[in-house]
Amino acid sequence: MAGAVCLAAQAILFVSSIAIYRQAAVANVVYSSRGLWSILAVWAVGHWLGNYEARVGRGHLAWRIAGATLLIIAILCAVWGKLQAPTLLR
Repeated sequence: MAGAVCLAAQAILFVSSIAIYRQAAVANVVYSSRGLWSILAVWAVGHWLGNYEARVGRGHLAWRIAGATLLIIAILCAVWGKLQAPTLLR
């Protein structure tokens, strides 16, 4: 039940942001940041839930963090580009 509530809240926030800001592409890029949050969640609290994936080794975790960092850089570039680009449809 808690998972369903979290997914519903996530969907409402995502669709609302598109409806308000009318930037579906940017919203999709920002939404993809969930990959970083899942890595951090597994590392921080996964052991409480019986998930020991954080123990696979530093090399494996380093590759995941490197990928997530590239994703965050892409998100920042997309958001910054939308903030700096002149709006043609106003």
